[in-house]
Amino acid sequence: MDQPNYPPAPAPAPAEDPMAQLAAAMAQLANVSTMNLANNLSKAKAVQKPSPFKGEQGSDARRFLAAFTMWATVQGTALNTVNEHGEAVDRRDVEWIRAALSYLQDEAAIWGSPAMEEFALGGIPFDNSWTRFASNSKLDSRLLTKLSMQKRTCESFGRTN
Repeated sequence: MDQPNYPPAPAPAPAEDPMAQLAAAMAQLANVSTMNLANNLSKAKAVQKPSPFKGEQGSDARRFLAAFTMWATVQGTALNTVNEHGEAVDRRDVEWIRAALSYLQDEAAIWGSPAMEEFALGGIPFDNSWTRFASNSKLDSRLLTKLSMQKRTCESFGRTN
């Protein structure tokens, strides 16, 4: 019996050099990283840092918290967990609290001092919850009431802040 004549099998395609594959993957990663960095920097520049909060007026507290939230959201990995595109997907509450405390001045800084001291001692104030900070702090009327009471107490003893 005659054997059927089959065409010869095609030669295997030459395997791409692993080093060339690695170089191509690194170049693609660099391009994606550059695009994400540029995107994040433009977002961060588009949102102005919040003005320091001094605790002078209750309405300023709401403005401060809103401005701080807008600013913190675009701060990338410094304050947030981000996805592969560099977009914030979750806040890092401890860093939001630490950053917000750093914006307190004057009477507001006096109010925030215990929390700052807790950080300095290695603790995390407000049970590591931004929501608790933002609602507990009541950077508005409660803070103002407390501060005005402290001021009146100091004045009644002949001291002023």
